[in-house]
Amino acid sequence: MASTGQKTVAGNFPVSSIVYPKRGAFYGERGGAMLLHLSDNPRIDNLRNYPADVVEKLRELLVAGAKAYPDPRRKEFYDVENGARMFYIHLSPSGRVWLLATWLKECQQAAAHDAALAAVCR
Repeated sequence: MASTGQKTVAGNFPVSSIVYPKRGAFYGERGGAMLLHLSDNPRIDNLRNYPADVVEKLRELLVAGAKAYPDPRRKEFYDVENGARMFYIHLSPSGRVWLLATWLKECQQAAAHDAALAAVCR
């Protein structure tokens, strides 16, 4: 992304902090992933009272740059991936990050597998 010397802002987030890849490493996975990178120390609203270490891990991911998947039905909502853990967040117009949900991917895959087995057994 070329720098013009001006700070362009999308809501209260710098545009340069969200990178949409063209046909790159993540293209084709779950509708195309992107790199979500927030500068400084983003304020995270922990709406479901997750443990502090979970919130801190999300903060570290966002500052370092994290693989994220935009929600196709909701603007500025993302699934953020961290190894075996996923986070569902919203980048609010006020400049805050809302932590809406987090789960272990193995649990999600196991639940999908159980649902598939239940469907076959009917």
